[in-house]
Amino acid sequence: FLPMPVITPVERLLVRSVDGVPNFYQVVARYGYQDKIDHGPSFISMVISTILHKLELKAGLRGAGLENDYIHELEGGVEAAQDDKPEDDDPDEEEGNAAAAAAAAASMAAAMAPSELYASSMGDGASMVSHISHPSPYVSRFALNALERIRVVAQDVDAPESATEALAMAEALLETVADKVVYYQGRAFTRANESEGIMHSFVVGTLYRSLETIAYNDSEAWSIPLDNMVELGMALEI
Repeated sequence: FLPMPVITPVERLLVRSVDGVPNFYQVVARYGYQDKIDHGPSFISMVISTILHKLELKAGLRGAGLENDYIHELEGGVEAAQDDKPEDDDPDEEEGNAAAAAAAAASMAAAMAPSELYASSMGDGASMVSHISHPSPYVSRFALNALERIRVVAQDVDAPESATEALAMAEALLETVADKVVYYQGRAFTRANESEGIMHSFVVGTLYRSLETIAYNDSEAWSIPLDNMVELGMALEI
């Protein structure tokens, strides 16, 4: 928490990859004291989009359009547009829209890279976007487009190693979160050390544990979906 009322979505997340541990990321979420914390699907989607944006930069993609697309995503533009869609969408039309989005992503990548790069990388017409573009609350259209842009760069014969690494990391991430996300929460179970005496046992074993039982759980404060949560803990004797 920071000593200010609210944190804008663009400033909320700090993300970095963990050195020496493939496909692991450290994410710090910053909140103001008036922010409502909700770590449900929308939060996960924001985390995934932020990681994909970092991988775009790792692949060597640069440009004002890329940054604007990312800011628009964090500010809710993509989700708002999806909320406005009619409920009786035609599946064929959705497939066409996904293909159009993939083409747009490839076009953006082409604008950010030499023209010969685009020509050499799109020869087979294959697209990872079509492989994982089924509806998922955790994978936004921005994330799929970012994957396509990274793919365009990485498939060039002269692509740097950082671009191929970014593509592998992006594919692994989206394949993992496309269907389900699991939250792991640490928890300690306390008990009194009997050798400390009766008063200590009463204070720690009775009073403290009673307060611990009725305390507001982090999963409630952060709005974590219980169906996706696994608690990991240990016994702590004090």
